Amino acid sequence: MQTLVQDLLKLSYTSRMDMKFERFSLDTCVNLALKELESEIAETEAEIVCNELPEVWGDKTLLTQLYRNLLGNALKFRDKEHPRIEITVENKDGVSIFGVKDNGIGIITAYAEQIFRPFKRLHSQTEYEGTGIGLAICRKAIERHTGEIWVESEPGKGAHFKFTIRRGDHGSNAEEAGDHSSGRG
Repeated sequence: MQTLVQDLLKLSYTSRMDMKFERFSLDTCVNLALKELESEIAETEAEIVCNELPEVWGDKTLLTQLYRNLLGNALKFRDKEHPRIEITVENKDGVSIFGVKDNGIGIITAYAEQIFRPFKRLHSQTEYEGTGIGLAICRKAIERHTGEIWVESEPGKGAHFKFTIRRGDHGSNAEEAGDHSSGRG
């Protein structure tokens, strides 16, 4: 728990200037996160489906942590079924919307915002291990990329965590020219 709290505090006080922005494929972040979660994936016999993800301009460490937390939650908050997790990307009105979709226990809509606050847990420690800080870290990581994060879910029907990364516009001329402050999406 101490490491997660330190990660959140570091993120809270880290300015965008301290981040290492570079161009990379989000597939890299997903693959790193999946490697970190190998034992949980094998233990739960999870099925992971991944759409091909585009290149982005961002901080690889933060976005890997984001995927690690979202995938870890998808593995943790499951019912008796084997988890089925899909890494998604869709384009809506010129904006890429990324996501992690699962077939887990789902979330009541009334709690959809609360879960992104530090230490706000919906379940007791005996039901599901954890600190209640993972989604707060996800939110901070996306805020550092001037994006948004939200969840679409129904109890018993899984959850689809979605987010945008507006930092760098996935190939805008401003980005390639070195102007990384536009925040366009």
